[in-house]
Amino acid sequence: MSKKLNLSYLSDTDKMMVDCGFITMILTSTLMDATVGNRLKLTKDQLQLLASDISMAKSLGLWEAHIEEHTVKKCYKRYERLEHIKKLSPTDRERYYQRVSEELFTI
Repeated sequence: MSKKLNLSYLSDTDKMMVDCGFITMILTSTLMDATVGNRLKLTKDQLQLLASDISMAKSLGLWEAHIEEHTVKKCYKRYERLEHIKKLSPTDRERYYQRVSEELFTI
């Protein structure tokens, strides 16, 4: 099964779990954990490989869980936003976080 999927973004332990039949659980958790806080766990290329593997798993009938395509798109958008934030000066970055926090707590 794993020979047809890329899986290069997974740890050795996760690859073994995929080989044991836990493909849906591993790909789902990897997708959901793609970004944590303001730190990315996967690069944009790895996200693309993950999206490709999810599509292939679906086409092979190995995908029991329903993951909306917009979840992958949200990860891409988050990646692009974090890349943009990294390029800001420290002052601009602080302003950005201040604006976002005000938007979050405005009722």
